[in-house]
Amino acid sequence: MKKIKSLIALSLCVMAVFFTACKTEEPEVFGKPVLGTNFTVTVDGNKVVLNCTMKTATAVLWQASNGIQKTNKQDTLYLPVAGDYNVVLNVSNGGDYLASDTVPFTIASTDVEYYNAGIWKALTGGSGVKKTWVLDLDKKFFHNPLDFYGDAAAGLGADGKSWGPWGGTSIVDWGGTPENGEISFDAISGQVSFTLDGVTKTGKYSFKTYDRPDDFITPPLADGTLWNNFLTGKYSYLGSLSPQMGDMKFTAGSGLRFPMDVGRINNDSNKIHPSQFETADLENVVIMHCTDSSMIVRVKRSYEGDKASTCWLLYNYVVKEYTYKPEVMTYTEPIKTSFTASDLVGTWKYDAVAQDWIGWDATGTKGTSIQSALLNNWDTRAAMVTTLTGWGAKADSTFTANDANSYVFENNGSCTLAGKANTYTVANGKITFGTALTTEFSQVFISLTGTVVTIADPKSGTAIAGLWLAQQNDAKKEYKAVHLKKQ
Repeated sequence: MKKIKSLIALSLCVMAVFFTACKTEEPEVFGKPVLGTNFTVTVDGNKVVLNCTMKTATAVLWQASNGIQKTNKQDTLYLPVAGDYNVVLNVSNGGDYLASDTVPFTIASTDVEYYNAGIWKALTGGSGVKKTWVLDLDKKFFHNPLDFYGDAAAGLGADGKSWGPWGGTSIVDWGGTPENGEISFDAISGQVSFTLDGVTKTGKYSFKTYDRPDDFITPPLADGTLWNNFLTGKYSYLGSLSPQMGDMKFTAGSGLRFPMDVGRINNDSNKIHPSQFETADLENVVIMHCTDSSMIVRVKRSYEGDKASTCWLLYNYVVKEYTYKPEVMTYTEPIKTSFTASDLVGTWKYDAVAQDWIGWDATGTKGTSIQSALLNNWDTRAAMVTTLTGWGAKADSTFTANDANSYVFENNGSCTLAGKANTYTVANGKITFGTALTTEFSQVFISLTGTVVTIADPKSGTAIAGLWLAQQNDAKKEYKAVHLKKQ
């Protein structure tokens, strides 16, 4: 009897095991993610471990209150500054995202050492250091306080190509007025201090850093990447660019920004667009390069006068507290001294690209000399006309009228310039005319006058072939030049 009872008990156990093993789990229902059920947020010092266990979620988006976003189910936030934060988990199974409740958390202490290295130290000076940035108006380090470039995102050329930076301006030499301002950043508190004309504003900023990408311009420049242009062009004296760059954001509506130039901020009192910048673009900029003693800040320009005109402006800053070693600069004009009178003999007319400015850079302690270059580097008449028209010139009719001009140089030293008789001699890359020029060589914004013109030697650019007749553009290290081709 005891044996039978044991067999019955054993059978009941086997059946229980059988039914338990065959029981299927309830399928996970996709829905709003719940903390503790579908995901966890765990603080570990300055790291926050994010873990989504929701199997039905095929895509996730973690959104932290400091602007950082993550898209992996398991990921980590690094928050070096002490304070109160929060995060939201968004999940999708192929359709719209569903958001969790906001999950608050606290970082108890600041990781001070994070700010004592790399681009953070370069920007702020590190913990407990006062470092003030000002525009390099005296060219203590940079070639100019302001430069430009254009790409598909802002200022793509009329020819569909990216362009620049080409050298920029001192602001003053284009009739502008630099702002009397300075700016400094406190690493630990996240406070920025902006002083303009003696009045100081303070507020919050954020700085999202990242490794420098392979390129930062679309489409690529003709000579490669934007960084290649920096290091072989007007910024070549930098030698190298900071390995990291960053996106800087000022609190919206705070009036905080970098000091720049008065005319662009005020847009010459234009009533339609009172500034060349959208407010959001002043509050969201890119630090293109930042070392201990130099910083390049990119700002998007949207208008000139009453017209939309986008491009990227590069403002160049140095440190107010530092002493910069004066640069010993020597300049060499790019003159084609090998050009002789026999080379000039014949009939010449304007090239399709009938004018440009030709710049040359310095040799000396800033590094190797840069070859002389066409500063606008137009490759077609249409591109040239579009640019000059955008500058307020009636370009096309001027070029069309001048296309009929002929410039005839005889073996005997006589010449006829656009119908006017004259005489000439050639020596050491210069042409000396017997009678002073008046309107013979006049194009849009460019007119050669007097008795002496230079035969310029542009070594870089698209339309360098032919004859470039030039005169120095005021005291600038550049020529204003007209472009002829032999018939």
